[in-house]
Amino acid sequence: QGEHTANPPEKTSPEVSTGEGSTQGTAPPANYDGVDDKSDDAHLYAVRFEAFNAMVNRLASMPGCSLGHREIRKLPSIAGFSKHLLVDKNPRCLDVHLVNKGDSVFALLEIDTSDNKNRLSTLVLKQSALSTDWKQYLSHLEIQLLKRSLVWPTSFLSEKFGSEYRRIPHQKSSVGNKALLEREYIDRWAERVYREILAY
Repeated sequence: QGEHTANPPEKTSPEVSTGEGSTQGTAPPANYDGVDDKSDDAHLYAVRFEAFNAMVNRLASMPGCSLGHREIRKLPSIAGFSKHLLVDKNPRCLDVHLVNKGDSVFALLEIDTSDNKNRLSTLVLKQSALSTDWKQYLSHLEIQLLKRSLVWPTSFLSEKFGSEYRRIPHQKSSVGNKALLEREYIDRWAERVYREILAY
């Protein structure tokens, strides 16, 4: 089941992670297969989010859902903190998908944890009245995430989003491949996200 604001620390949850992202509710719709890059090479990291992208596509096939904007963002460099980089020194990225459900817009965020530094749940934000402040909120979220050593910043999320966010643990799997694309795994993941969206 999805988590609400009173969640246990992320590190206590042995989840399978694939890394994930975020997007802008006020931006014009983009070609969904394309990626809105913050830099020229952000699209090169899309393969890290293959399972997450498959889950979002499955979610979009469910009643009342449709795809919106997608953006892959490199986490910022902050003095004194190093987890904006993977162990191999490549950028750690955030993948953000916008999904429409009825009159509501939801942002689904996933962090690349392919180096096993942490295992974060999928973050779902209901974009109520964020309008032009969304990009600023997202930038602050990235900073807080890094300062908390790749743990979703619960206090920040509660302050900015109230009860309109969920952390959804990834479906557990006995298979070690983090990029697992088995239909059953993807379907269960999408169904959990869909149930949380319906609960808003």
